[in-house]
Amino acid sequence: MARCIADRDVVATGVASALPMLAVALARATHAPHLTYLNCVGAVDPDVRSASPTSVDPRLLDRCEGTFSLPDLFDLGRRGRIDLMFFGAAQVDAAGRTNLTCIGDFARPRVKLPGPAGSSSMRPCMPKVVIAVPWHSPRSLVDRVDFCTTAPSPRNSVTTVVTGLALFRLEGGRLRLFSRAEGVSLEDLRAATGFPLDGGGETAAGPTRAEAEALRVLDPAGIRHRMI
Repeated sequence: MARCIADRDVVATGVASALPMLAVALARATHAPHLTYLNCVGAVDPDVRSASPTSVDPRLLDRCEGTFSLPDLFDLGRRGRIDLMFFGAAQVDAAGRTNLTCIGDFARPRVKLPGPAGSSSMRPCMPKVVIAVPWHSPRSLVDRVDFCTTAPSPRNSVTTVVTGLALFRLEGGRLRLFSRAEGVSLEDLRAATGFPLDGGGETAAGPTRAEAEALRVLDPAGIRHRMI
């Protein structure tokens, strides 16, 4: 996820974004020191010193470069002032649509999900969209979502889906396998994915020395592994 961020990007995260927040901190510590980070708690460039199970700790407001209101965040998004935003999903389908609404029929859902928060409003405005789905399974990567909470938009220049096993990019209206985590075979991915795979996907490069050192500082207890 950190490698999706370019130096000088303006990056935003919403609620339930602990892994993306760590990715932002990792990018800042390595290849993107000049990024600007907007955390939805209202903090501009908060000092993320270590991994956390939550991305909306109010203490971030005590150690940041500035603050903003939630309406400000939506306004910045609509005006194209944010380069990249991370999103979550209970389901992502082959066409890049996400579901944060319900599992099963909307009228009689088997499971009610937390809902879109700001994703339905923000995703259509983002040049770069990164969808984080830590648990890669046929239940989370499906052929068609049970309910479409967000969908690709013409304003999205790059849409990336990052899972615990692989990275996909949206090309020609369909998710294409871009890379696989070390030790993950195509057979593993086919068994864990609810739609046919397009592309073979190269094995992703492991952490660089700088990335590994930054992760040791940011997450010495390995909290990130408990979220995948």
